[in-house]
Amino acid sequence: MDIYVSGTPVSTLIGEVSCGEVELEGVKVVIPGSRFELFSERLETFGRSRRENQGKAYRFLAYRCSKEFLEIYIERNESLIDSLQVASYFYAIADIDLIVRLNELGLLPEKKRIEVREEIGTLAIEVPDSGFLAPDVRTLFKADELQALMNRFKKEVVENLEWHIDSWRSNYPSGEDPESYFEPLVSALNDFSQEMASDGSAIQLINDAQSSIQGTIEDLHSELPQEPDYDDYYSGSDVGPYHVDQRSIFDDVDH
Repeated sequence: MDIYVSGTPVSTLIGEVSCGEVELEGVKVVIPGSRFELFSERLETFGRSRRENQGKAYRFLAYRCSKEFLEIYIERNESLIDSLQVASYFYAIADIDLIVRLNELGLLPEKKRIEVREEIGTLAIEVPDSGFLAPDVRTLFKADELQALMNRFKKEVVENLEWHIDSWRSNYPSGEDPESYFEPLVSALNDFSQEMASDGSAIQLINDAQSSIQGTIEDLHSELPQEPDYDDYYSGSDVGPYHVDQRSIFDDVDH
């Protein structure tokens, strides 16, 4: 076990092991409590070595570690919880995966939970980002907090969707595929439409916004530079440096 934990690259270990028993299929080796300190030290070094490794380490902590291991890891890394950050889009942020796990196990301080809740609420309105509706992220909200955010979302976003569409339009990077650019907004509105299915007025506003977005996408397509048509370019042209005289060599023969 010591040879395996000490000698195997951490990038390999985090895809094979769990620290303690977790409900996860495909775990090849369960690291016992007697080796938690050793593995923790290696994981810390791995996470600090490269920026992209930090996210991998956080996801390992979120999905492959028991409460007992996380308690040891937090004790060794006292600034860990304070350093966790929120950013859109929530599904792609490893910090949020770890925050959710810590909250599930009762290891997330209430002060941090409230801080995260406020940041998620701000992004949900400003982006808008529907990621907080995911089952795992919802657990960071109490029932009344989630309802308050939905009420705020309806007032500040649903009732002002044209402003949001105009904002997205003004930030459109010239040349990018319009469908790809607006896809996150379209997807978010679909999520909110399902969440607010019983609110007829909200659904109508969202449907109108979806139609408006499609119109904007069509307008942007019309503004994109048109690719030259290959057939048109090479046919029907009688001028230019590559024009070939089509007269027969016998046309000048005196009959």
